[in-house]
Amino acid sequence: MRHVCINIILYADYILLLSPSVECLQQLIFICETAINSLGLSLNYRKSVCMRMGPRHLVHCANIKTINGNVLNLVNELRYLGVYLVSSN
Repeated sequence: MRHVCINIILYADYILLLSPSVECLQQLIFICETAINSLGLSLNYRKSVCMRMGPRHLVHCANIKTINGNVLNLVNELRYLGVYLVSSN
């Protein structure tokens, strides 16, 4: 049996990043932002958010930052392609 790990879901200009830890998400943000910048585009940090799910969803975690040091908001609910995702265990 093959195991596949999907960390990025793309549709048009909507990007959903999934990560098993805050540290991995921070690294993934830097990698994606570097790729986006190399295309002459930029990450809109005002529209970008983070959400924690799982048994520790209520535990405060470190801020996720962009390459420029902008902090992404931590939310309990977000909308992706018209579907609402709610932070829960």
